[in-house]
Amino acid sequence: MGKFDGILLASDMDGTLLDDNRTIGRETIAALEYFTENGGYFSLATGRTRPATA
Repeated sequence: MGKFDGILLASDMDGTLLDDNRTIGRETIAALEYFTENGGYFSLATGRTRPATA
């Protein structure tokens, strides 16, 4: 069993997950990797259209 089994983390993109340069910071990426490697699920929750999230 992972530390985060069964936990879903949903994040908005603009101003939350993405910085002013529209990138995800290295620390954020590392935290999300740790979270998912330990059983957590991650999803985007955004008002953007699907093509705009790529």
